[in-house]
Amino acid sequence: MVVWVLKDEKIGTYNQALGVARALKVPFVEKNVKYTKFARLPNFLKFNKVGISNIAEILDDENPPTLIISAGRRLVNLACFLKKRYGAKTVHLMNFGLFKRNKFDLIITPSHDGIKNLPLNMVEVLGSPHVLSDEVLDLAKQKWQDEFKDIKKPIVSLIIGGSTKDRQFTKKMATNLCNLVLEKFKDYGVLVTTSRRTGEENEKIISEMLKPLNPYIYDFRSGKPNPYHGFLALSDALIVTGDSMSMCSEACFTGKKVFIYAPQELISKKHARFHKSLFDEKYAVDFNEKTNIKLDFETKKFNPNECIVKIIKNKNLI
Repeated sequence: MVVWVLKDEKIGTYNQALGVARALKVPFVEKNVKYTKFARLPNFLKFNKVGISNIAEILDDENPPTLIISAGRRLVNLACFLKKRYGAKTVHLMNFGLFKRNKFDLIITPSHDGIKNLPLNMVEVLGSPHVLSDEVLDLAKQKWQDEFKDIKKPIVSLIIGGSTKDRQFTKKMATNLCNLVLEKFKDYGVLVTTSRRTGEENEKIISEMLKPLNPYIYDFRSGKPNPYHGFLALSDALIVTGDSMSMCSEACFTGKKVFIYAPQELISKKHARFHKSLFDEKYAVDFNEKTNIKLDFETKKFNPNECIVKIIKNKNLI
């Protein structure tokens, strides 16, 4: 069994493929893919390896793959080209439309996409696969526990994304989120991480408003190691903005109490469907003025990677 994982510049989608490969618990080879300007073209205008600048580095006729795992639109044509060249099985993560859909052995699509009349080679899964595992969190706990040893207990982590292509994370939202944290988590130690999508004005609001809680705030511009996995491993509760399905999926993997801040103006209908599923399945709770954090609720571990591995094995692709 030789597994190839296609890796391109889209780290978010690549991490989905990497997470599934690790969950298979078999050796795999990462194949770095570099693009030319033609990679931006729609897939139906590109033939096989058009748009790939380093195809010679990717090919390996002496050690051909038996399974190829890929994710994202740009890798569709390359995966199909490699499948034809080597006779490998193919697993692709993320719905990419009708073009070449029938060329893959398995396509995993998020259930919140709401695709009707799925073909036999497409399977819906709740949430997004990711790179987290029990081992990753254990290592993160060991790495970061000294850094956070003086933080007041219990600990809540505030994990903030921000604006997306179609929705804006406004100053009003940042203020409202901080007010909720101040009201409901005043007895907690607070860890905070923002992102490039948060916006500098919102970062200032968050930093100023949360001062009474003496938070630990990670500055992603600092160049210092990112403590995100440490936040997940060492917190007793997690507050996540609902703009990122990956962040929500990763938070829910921990089995901790997860609160999702998702005002209607921030999220799409697709995101709202995903959140509702997490709420209905008791993986997370909606974080708003009505939320009572002192109410006990069942904590369940959300693991889309494990679900995808079972599907791959049931289809005899490995």
